Amino acid sequence: MQYKVILIEDDYLVAKVNRETIEKHPSFHVIGHADGFQTGLKLIRSLEPDLIVIDTYLPDGTGLDLLKTIRQENISTDAIMLTAASDLDSVQQALRDGILDYLIKPVQDSRLLQTLERFVERHRLSVQKLTQAKLDRMLGLRQEGHLPKGIHAHTLREIKGLLEAIPEGLTADEVSERLSINRVTAWRYLEYLLELGELGVGLQYGAVGRPTKRYRRA
Repeated sequence: MQYKVILIEDDYLVAKVNRETIEKHPSFHVIGHADGFQTGLKLIRSLEPDLIVIDTYLPDGTGLDLLKTIRQENISTDAIMLTAASDLDSVQQALRDGILDYLIKPVQDSRLLQTLERFVERHRLSVQKLTQAKLDRMLGLRQEGHLPKGIHAHTLREIKGLLEAIPEGLTADEVSERLSINRVTAWRYLEYLLELGELGVGLQYGAVGRPTKRYRRA
């Protein structure tokens, strides 16, 4: 699935750079660009984007006022403020109007792409039954520095990378063998990723005995 994005930015070169960065992510496509408040509002109303990236300083108004206007019209499209405005009042107003993120120019590509990935994750999790771990992840609260006891970032990255490379999935025994870790340890990490919604699971039936779980990327 590709999400539709509108850029609202009065500097053409900045808009061009932002567009190129956004479209590095395969899930996003920029469908329109406006250079002011009124043109931006018309574009949002007509194109109904999934995401808006808004600058604060516009020739005929502010991005904050534009955000407030669309919220008053019950347009719930997600929005990212990408602006040079770094004062606390601007940040607080944007947060009250439900922005996804507030990015201060100049912003690194990796930081913007991180926010886009969080957008994708929120939308993917929104169709699943939530657990506390999934909710923490949706809200951006689950960071590598705050992993549960017994879950280590390095091993977690290794297991995620292994499953990315093998789309048909692996059992806990297979993960254990490939990474030279204890089977119970492999199972614990796989169940943790399953709880977060990053993995799906199917049952693999053998000739005898109980079926085995096969984990794959969701």
